[in-house]
Amino acid sequence: MIRFPIKFLFLISTTAVGVSSGTVVQNGSSSSTALSFASQVGGGDLINAGSSDVISTVVSASNASFPGSGMIDGNYSDSPGENTFFEAGLHFPATATFDLDVASHPLGYDLSSIESFMGWSAQHSDQVYSVEFKRVGSASFSSLASVDYRAFTGVTQPSYETRVEIEDDAGRFLASGVESIRFTFDAPGIVSGSGDTMIREIDVYGAPSVLMITSPVPRQVVQRDGNNQADILIEGSYVNSPDSIEARAVVLGSGNSGTDTGWEVIDSSPSSGLYSGTLENVSAGGWYTIEVRSVTGGVSSGVYQVGKIGVGDIFITAGQSNSANFGGPAFDPLDDRVSAVTLTDDPQVLPPWVKGSDPQPFADGPGGSVWSRLGEQLTSELDIPVAFLSLGVGSAPISFWTSPSPNYDNRLKEGIQYFPPNGFRAFLWHQGERDSSDGKSKGFYVDKLQSIIAQSRIDAGWDIPWYVAEAAYQSATAFGNREVITAAQRDVAHADPLTFLGPRTEDFHWENASGGKLLDGVHLNGAGFDDHATQWREILGGSGVLMLENGDFEKGFDPSVTTIVALSENGQSIIDPFAGGIHQGVVDWVVLNGNLDEAADGANGVFNPGGDTYDNAVDSINGGVLPGMSGKHVGFLYGGSANNNFQQTRRVPVVDHRVYTVTVSLGVRDGDSTDVFGGALLQILADGVPQGAGLSVIESDLDTLAGGSADGTFQTLSTSFSTSEGDNNFETLGVKLTKVSGAGNSYLDFDNISFSESLTRYGSWQVAQFVTDSDDRTASGDPDGDGLSNLLEFTFGTSPTDGGHSKSPLTVSGNDFELYRRVAADAGLEYELQSSTTLAPNSWSVVPNVTTEVDSSDGEFETVLLSRPGGWASGQSQEFFRIAVSFAP
Repeated sequence: MIRFPIKFLFLISTTAVGVSSGTVVQNGSSSSTALSFASQVGGGDLINAGSSDVISTVVSASNASFPGSGMIDGNYSDSPGENTFFEAGLHFPATATFDLDVASHPLGYDLSSIESFMGWSAQHSDQVYSVEFKRVGSASFSSLASVDYRAFTGVTQPSYETRVEIEDDAGRFLASGVESIRFTFDAPGIVSGSGDTMIREIDVYGAPSVLMITSPVPRQVVQRDGNNQADILIEGSYVNSPDSIEARAVVLGSGNSGTDTGWEVIDSSPSSGLYSGTLENVSAGGWYTIEVRSVTGGVSSGVYQVGKIGVGDIFITAGQSNSANFGGPAFDPLDDRVSAVTLTDDPQVLPPWVKGSDPQPFADGPGGSVWSRLGEQLTSELDIPVAFLSLGVGSAPISFWTSPSPNYDNRLKEGIQYFPPNGFRAFLWHQGERDSSDGKSKGFYVDKLQSIIAQSRIDAGWDIPWYVAEAAYQSATAFGNREVITAAQRDVAHADPLTFLGPRTEDFHWENASGGKLLDGVHLNGAGFDDHATQWREILGGSGVLMLENGDFEKGFDPSVTTIVALSENGQSIIDPFAGGIHQGVVDWVVLNGNLDEAADGANGVFNPGGDTYDNAVDSINGGVLPGMSGKHVGFLYGGSANNNFQQTRRVPVVDHRVYTVTVSLGVRDGDSTDVFGGALLQILADGVPQGAGLSVIESDLDTLAGGSADGTFQTLSTSFSTSEGDNNFETLGVKLTKVSGAGNSYLDFDNISFSESLTRYGSWQVAQFVTDSDDRTASGDPDGDGLSNLLEFTFGTSPTDGGHSKSPLTVSGNDFELYRRVAADAGLEYELQSSTTLAPNSWSVVPNVTTEVDSSDGEFETVLLSRPGGWASGQSQEFFRIAVSFAP
């Protein structure tokens, strides 16, 4: 799902690049008769040697006996001087480049078709070549077509000839605005022949362009809005004097999503040789071809095209090396709809858009990235084009990104200002490894990152959504330094409703059973990038799973995951905040002090209970597992300061009408131990903030659960909280388990922590009642238009999609009011009887001293009798009553 509102936008640009719709077709024919195609050779093509349109011809690897001019002289014969011969083994690949007269025709040329003729004997007749073109204002060539027509492969008889025609299947231009054409010839590779190529003639047909498209450019992606659409800015130039300019979007072939648009006027009064306008409400999808035509006196010009253009999602990324192409291996997405854009030093030149292959352009590393892989996952999941602007710089501490600094001013600021307001979906931040190794404090990092985010929104002119990864690991960095930085990253995300937690890569160094997820002591390898990309996709798509990771504390000692063997009986893995290396920490958990700004002090980690603490938990009895445990290993906090805690954040947002439950098994060590149960506080977090009071536990509570003494056992407890309407503000959920006591011999042993969700009664009713997503399911919605909100339909047992209700839930029964309603406690509702004498909006007040008596109930609905002392007559000339319904807090 889309995690934040996306507004409309249009994308500005100022350069000229374009290709045809891509539906290029090739028609090949062959003959065994010498000079059979002579009558089809044209002398009026653009690159004919006698044409005024061709101003330069450069042919590489030409044999002196068969000059390159022979392929464009308009003649078709067996004479060597009137053909061009490329000899295998010497001259391939051979190129022929033709520059056209753009001084006389500044908009370039439209190419309508290309014909190529080859022959002499069979081994010289097959055609293998590619065609590229360069548009006016472009610095590079673009691919147009590749020909591989081998009618006579393996045949040795003489006097064979072939002809290939290249054209667009809809009769549109192959390309427009063309300045140069380049042919690259390869050896046909005939089995029993030499593989030489004899070119009799090449004709390129077209005419000077009367229209040019300068924006959008190929592979450009325009950000979709909250309605899953976008307005695409279209700009260009023209000759003559058209009355108007029209445009449309056409889905580019099979395998591309989207919806064709009709022709629309985008500029009703073009002037001074320039036009500009927007094609509105183009559905998310692509690739599209954008087609443009001029209209003069009611007559349309030829159709000009630019493609590939997409409506989808754009992400700007920044940080240090793991965001900047310093991992490996490099990845080339199979899905062609992944794009990347780079910045240039010239603000007047639109940065080029390219396929989103590694290394990502502009980021300063030479290797692989997560963004190419994320793009492939997102295009597959969303079925839309996805693009990235990667700004990352290796080893850059956060101070290098604050404003003013070269990284901020020349990279981050330029990147966000390249796009218009709401012109990209989100900013993705992966940075922190350098600051953890430098020993920066939590306050330092929070201050710097918050200032970067705030300044980026000021400079962009809109509230950019930010996603911040938890990233601080370097093998030589102390565990305590790493926890400080990730705590800061969580704090920044939790403190801002438009900043969200991104992936967590802190534990990739543990997961090394199959070669690991790190290339070295910090950079991700292919497996790491795949995991990283999957986390990004789940977060951005809202498809994360609430289930806790390593809630049984076995993952860190699972050889299939970490190669680390199980702890021996009574063995401990204690966190040393001052040490680095892969064995520090607890996989998937953070262990913090009560202020949440440093790693917890004391002895904390994972251990394997044995006879020293739990008499019946020795490994020879039930495999060392007591009831309530899950595997041999349990987490523990020991000594240290009060309120040390274990935490885990899930990248799953709070959702309306849910019941969230956390369950944990708490252990009480045997009575002969000198250790003291330190008290526990179990809490559910939303953006780091506890929801409700949580569950406080002392040892006597566990004794009660055990039916006497809990010594030597694990007891299972849980806490829950429910959401109602409007609670879904994308706060991320988490779990926190705190040891309350700070006594030196106090402990907290725990295992089998799980997180689950279920629907509230209203949530279940929503699922049952609403079949299509088009219906308004909110409590205030009224999809059937009968005047009753969904909440009231739920309360009184009526249908929210069928407005045929006739019976009022509140009626008069003798001296009482009779109310049919849902049982309040079961449904999480609160009721108030209110009255008014005028029906004015602000005139309603709660009726005092009302008594309620249940007349009948089926457990879900009940009929109650409402009465008040003295009856309902109040002495007023008129009085109105109503039932107010709300969700219980």
